Amino acid sequence: MAILALSLSSVPSILLAALGLGFVIFIHELGHFAVAKWCDVNVERFSIGFGPVIWSRTWGETEYALSLIPFGGYVKMLGQDDMDPSQETDEDLAEDPRSYTAKSVPQRMAIISAGVIMNLLTSVLFFLFAFKLGVEFTPAVVGYTRPGDPAWVAGLRTGDEFTQVNGRTGRPLRFIDLRQEIALSSGDVHVKGIRRIYDGVKMTEEDFTTTLVPKTGDIIPTVGVAPSLGMRLPQAAEGEEATVTIPGTAAAKSTPPFEGGDEIVKIDEVDISGYADLQNVLARRRGQEVTFTVKRGKKGETPTTHEIKTPPNYFHTLGLKMDIGPITAIQQGSPATTAQPPLAVDDKITHIISETDGEREVGADLNALELPDYLATLHGQEIKIRVKRSTSGQEESIECTITPDDRPGWTETPTGPSIPLTIPAIGIGYQVMPLVLKVEEGSPAFGEVNRGGKPSFIKSIEFFPPITQEAKPIIFDNKSEDPINWAFAFWAMQQHPEAEVVLQISEQDSGQEYTTKKLAPQPRDQMGSEWYLPIRGIPLNMLTERRKAATYGESLSLAYNRTKSSLLEIYLTLRNLATGRVSPKALRGPLGIAETAYHFSEKGLGDLLWFLGLLSVSLAVLNFLPIPVLDGGHMVFLIWEGIRGKPASERVMIAANYVGLCFVLCLMLWVLSLDIFMHLLGWWKM
Repeated sequence: MAILALSLSSVPSILLAALGLGFVIFIHELGHFAVAKWCDVNVERFSIGFGPVIWSRTWGETEYALSLIPFGGYVKMLGQDDMDPSQETDEDLAEDPRSYTAKSVPQRMAIISAGVIMNLLTSVLFFLFAFKLGVEFTPAVVGYTRPGDPAWVAGLRTGDEFTQVNGRTGRPLRFIDLRQEIALSSGDVHVKGIRRIYDGVKMTEEDFTTTLVPKTGDIIPTVGVAPSLGMRLPQAAEGEEATVTIPGTAAAKSTPPFEGGDEIVKIDEVDISGYADLQNVLARRRGQEVTFTVKRGKKGETPTTHEIKTPPNYFHTLGLKMDIGPITAIQQGSPATTAQPPLAVDDKITHIISETDGEREVGADLNALELPDYLATLHGQEIKIRVKRSTSGQEESIECTITPDDRPGWTETPTGPSIPLTIPAIGIGYQVMPLVLKVEEGSPAFGEVNRGGKPSFIKSIEFFPPITQEAKPIIFDNKSEDPINWAFAFWAMQQHPEAEVVLQISEQDSGQEYTTKKLAPQPRDQMGSEWYLPIRGIPLNMLTERRKAATYGESLSLAYNRTKSSLLEIYLTLRNLATGRVSPKALRGPLGIAETAYHFSEKGLGDLLWFLGLLSVSLAVLNFLPIPVLDGGHMVFLIWEGIRGKPASERVMIAANYVGLCFVLCLMLWVLSLDIFMHLLGWWKM
């Protein structure tokens, strides 16, 4: 029933999206049609779509048709046919005063360019009404920096708000502005912004400036930054039940319980204005019960205020002490770079030496997974970190003197198998190897792992969600040459605290392999010690804002500037595609366009108009590329004819049109293949 309800509720959005896409095509062809009629050209057919005609009606001398393939349209004029370019050099047709070829070069240029001009004019109108109705956008606020990627290396943090990207200014900037500047840049990206800092007592703001060096080699250049979450819990769709909190976490034990649509406004006495505030306050009070103040109420109603008490959230563990791997990334300007001597990539941390605890060995005394929190407790103290470092092929032990910052651990999470675990207090990322050095007595894995009493290698971990949850087992394995970072699997354990796990083990010495029984990770407090997560298990919606122009004058100004920016962005995209900086896999075809149109129509009419404005600009630019069979290709031949005083030869026209048609068909097959095999079926890797 839920699927049926969802399908029925989606019908208006699907129809709206289809009408919008059809209208953009109609407007383009209407431009050609209107100017052709104005120039007294006999228009034989006006078609929306290509291929076999499925409906037609003749008014006057023109047949108006809907064709089977809805990926465009065409206006068929006497003396002009892309499938038969010889008509444009036919002398008999040229003698007919109402044929396309009988018209002057300027008239034919006007006819050919009219579709593009109509698209540009209507894009301004689409944007104008979109801004007047209101457009939802994601602000350029950092929600997550991927450890080891350029944004993390540059020192960007959760909550950083960008106010300038490569000279583009404004507050708030959209996150897509940031993403496009990075993707379309030909070099470094210079950013400015505002950072909110919570020191445990008060919130402060400070300006920051940094330079990002985009990482290339993926589909598009990236810096490894994701947009921020908001403060509102997800609301269940009609006919669906919402999982308001993550089962098995502290949030699921809250009293009274959270409800879908709740908006968090305060934690204890601290006002919360964004996700960074929430993360910082919870990280610093991870061992305490906290009181959330939320606003609750349906749209259009006056919200009510409620207080919700939530206990601490313990890490769930199997009791495994893992081997630490090498340092793989270091943040600029972090304590790791100012240490004496500085820490370096490929160093392996072996000991932490402090006045508080003396010398502690990583692996034997300190769990590699607990280092981020342990070093945060030593903030402000001058400590020594002993590392193993290879120099000229020789391994040596080096002591680095360092003073950790006051930055809690596990606030930068390893969300992928190659992403390192970070220690924010000193600004490094490191691997946690899937090598079990020791198993804690009385833990879930005791007696199941390291059965021979010696270290063993975890080849795979399989998660089994509770029977009550409709989910398939999740498997992390080490089939590749580079073993997965165990911190990634451990973080997944925190995301699925009620799931049981099965480990495939290989003994380090003997190579003997075996599989454990199903093991249930336990909260840390049940194993005689305390180790708290900085999160409580509350899912949140993405941070979005609505921009609405106060007057039509303001809306027109915004629409004009948006059209100019869109034109530039499309040309920069084409440039980067040509130079290889952007992969052809970044393209989307008609199915992708339809999917995106539906997504925007679900948000509202203003958002759909915004997308149609972008689509109109794209159609204008792509149609005017100098490719035979496209409007731009026709314009090239007309310019050639205007310069030489006569059209290109029939042989040249036919050859060029076949080349252009072949290119367009190959491009269409490519983007359709991407839509189907990469985005729909997931058979191709990104």
